[in-house]
Order: sequence, then structure tokens, then C-alpha cells
Amino acid sequence: MEKENQISVSLAGGNRVTITSTDVEWPLSNPVYAINWFDTKSLPLYNLYNLLASRSVRAVGGRPHFKGKVTQVLHGHEDDRRDVLLIVHYPTAQRFLDLLTSPYFMIVSMLRMVAVKRFTFGFTRSRVAKNTQHQRHQDQAYLLHHFRGTDVIDEMLGLSKKAGARVLYAGTLSARVRTGPANNVGQDLLCLMDGIIVIQAADKGVFDEMISSDGYQSAIHRSTSSFIAHIERLL
Repeated sequence: MEKENQISVSLAGGNRVTITSTDVEWPLSNPVYAINWFDTKSLPLYNLYNLLASRSVRAVGGRPHFKGKVTQVLHGHEDDRRDVLLIVHYPTAQRFLDLLTSPYFMIVSMLRMVAVKRFTFGFTRSRVAKNTQHQRHQDQAYLLHHFRGTDVIDEMLGLSKKAGARVLYAGTLSARVRTGPANNVGQDLLCLMDGIIVIQAADKGVFDEMISSDGYQSAIHRSTSSFIAHIERLL
């Protein structure tokens, strides 16, 4: 019998996917937000994969929450950078495993494997009372900040509110995913962050002022690493 903080599924070809909770206060039966952070070999091909896969994602109760691409790096190491961010909400981690066993999804996923590179992934728990999927506005500015180490989400939320910015998502790592042969230990999928926040504002100047504030600089320096970038919202 598997532990309550761990669930797994066997896939075709003898592979196994295991999800293990990293947050004792957030069991896998709770809602999760999957953070897909990656580069693309072909963005049009990845967009085609998204279009075809959306039916399977919605069939298990999943829904895309935010999608964007990096346009300008403001702070951080190149190793922490990827070009595309996709956040998907699932009612539970088990629903994600249900998705992986869909024959249609397994076929469509072949497109993803040839369309992306440097793929990283992790499950997060929301740190705001309610995440609303706000409409995309072409005239708005968007900021991504992900970090490792000390949890500075609460400070970021407070500073965002003070700056008059809208938080589209804020979450911290709640589970990791391991893949590999069923008869082997497998390997954790790379995840580059312990926390993430995505913010919307009227213009980039709001972010510049917020980031340069003493409080925000303190949050950056207290984290082990921080990556901050302007992003173009795609969804």
C-alpha cells in the first residue's frame, strides 16, 4: 500500500510515474497547479500540441491558468531561465496521473517530446485565497518571479498589493514528479523553483518601482536564488 503522501501509475512500456508530496500541510488530494517551465524547439508545434491535448486535460478536470513567454530578464542566472511558462490547475494530483494513462493523450504527447527542450516541472499549492483566470489584456504588463530557498511569497504579495499590481498566481512547491522504469528508482523531473509569483500591472514602470524598493530587494537577497523577468501573456 502506497503512503498517503505518494501516488503512482504504471504506463505502457514498463515505465512508472510517481508523485510525492513535499508539503506536509498540503496532501495530494488537494488542488494543485502544475508549473511547466521550458524552452521550445518549435513554438508553433508546441502550440499545436496544446490545442490537441486540451481535450484530455479538461476531461480530467484540468484547466490552463496562465501561459506566457519571457521577453526581458531583469534578474537571475541563465541556468534558471526558460522561455515559456505554462500553469495548469488540476483538482488533485491523481487527476494528473489519470491524464497520463489516456491513450489519446499518450499519442498527442509525442508532439510535445519533439517540440520542447530543457523541460522542468513541479506541482505547487496556491498561496492566495482564490486564483481567478483574468482575461488577457494586450496593454498590460506581466512579471514572473520564481525563487529557491527562503519562502518570501507573503512579502511579495504584500508588496504587489502596495504597488497596485494584481497577482495572477502565487504558489509554493507542494509535490515532485519522478519517472523511470517500474523496476527502478527512477529520477525526479527537474524543478527550478520552490516558489513562484506572476503579477499584472498597468505598465512596466510599476514593476520597476516595486522591484527597486527596499522590501523587494530584501526578499531577493534572502532567497537562495531568484529569477525575475518581464513576460508576454499568451493565454
